[in-house]
Amino acid sequence: GLQVLKIRQGSLKQADIKVLRLDGSVQTFENQVNTTQQNLDSTAKTLESSRLEVEQRVREYEKNTAYTLSLTLKQGEPCPVCGSPDHPSPAVHVDENGGEGQQERLEAARQKLEEHEKAFKEIEKKLLIAQEKLHAEKLQRDQAWQEKEAMFNQLRAEKDKLPQEYRDMELEQLEAVLETMKASFLEKQRSLEDWE
Repeated sequence: GLQVLKIRQGSLKQADIKVLRLDGSVQTFENQVNTTQQNLDSTAKTLESSRLEVEQRVREYEKNTAYTLSLTLKQGEPCPVCGSPDHPSPAVHVDENGGEGQQERLEAARQKLEEHEKAFKEIEKKLLIAQEKLHAEKLQRDQAWQEKEAMFNQLRAEKDKLPQEYRDMELEQLEAVLETMKASFLEKQRSLEDWE
């Protein structure tokens, strides 16, 4: 009777607390996933910028290498690259520094690209972990929600055993009604005993 209802209601309150806790946890993981995704997007832009810088440095280095080779060309002598004895349009000087430091700038750009690739992979890994944690927490929350629903249905089934006028009462109200009925019964029983 009443004890079963109290137990079911207590279980339902515990289940409700669990669902609320898991909802908060899911929200925390969703925020973590969103923040990590934004960080990944920002790092992807930086990575692309580093790739473009390396490509630019490679082109500059190649142009300077062609210019350096063109300085050694002599009309009638074969080109060390293509073998032609004619050199109608040799490469022209494009770097104001005369090519000095180009190799170092290219290596620095490659090093920076490597660091950005490493950072991108780390953030990508963190994002995957956060997404997995979020997924697991959502599964736990959904399971807790189903358990809560089952407990609610059990409580409802117990309350449905009561007479219609008592079904929608809270347990405290129901307890008060039962105490009043019990007191009334005891009073009538005493009256009956006194009458006999």
